[in-house]
Amino acid sequence: MVFLIGTCLAFVLYFVYDVNSVRLQNRLLHSFFALGTLLLVASTIGCLITQWNLCLMRRRPVFALGLLPAIAGFILMIRALFFSIPFTETYLYPRQKPPVYDRGMYALCRHPGVLGLCLMYFGLSVSWGTALCACLSAAVGLLDILYVVFQDCWTFPRTFSNYREYQKSMPFLIPTPKSIQRAWRTRK
Repeated sequence: MVFLIGTCLAFVLYFVYDVNSVRLQNRLLHSFFALGTLLLVASTIGCLITQWNLCLMRRRPVFALGLLPAIAGFILMIRALFFSIPFTETYLYPRQKPPVYDRGMYALCRHPGVLGLCLMYFGLSVSWGTALCACLSAAVGLLDILYVVFQDCWTFPRTFSNYREYQKSMPFLIPTPKSIQRAWRTRK
C-alpha cells in the first residue's frame, strides 16, 4: 500500500510542478519534478524488492520474457524525455514560450514518453507477476495518462507558442502510419 501512496504522491508533485511552471515560477517548487521522479523510482524499486520472493517462486519462466518489454520501454522513455529533444533548452535554460519540438519521436505522437513508461511497467508487471506489481503498474499508467491529458489541455498550450497547431497535426498517444513516417524521416 505504501508504494501505491508513494506513486500517487509522485504524480501530485508532477502536477504541482506544472502549475508552478506556468503560474507561480517558485524556485523551490521547480524541484518537484525531480522529487516526484525520485519518489516514483523509490516506490517502484521498493515494490519490486518486497515482491522478489513471490516472483522467484512463481514466475521463473516468464521473468525474462517480461524484462524484454520493460527494458525496451525504459530505453524508449529515456530517449523520448532526454535524447529526442534539445536537453539544454528544454531542462536547463528553457525559453519563454518556445516553439514545440516536432521532429523524431515528437513527430510520432505528442507524448511518446508515456508509451515507453507504460511498456516498461507492463513488462515489470509481467516479470514479477504479483498483484501488487500489477496494481502499481496500472496506477502508474493511469496516472501518467491523466498527467499528459492535463499537460495537453492546460500546461503545454500555455508553455509553447504553437502547441495548438501541433495538437491538430500530431496524434495524442497512438501513432498513425503518417506520424510514423514523419518520425522516421525527421529522426536524428
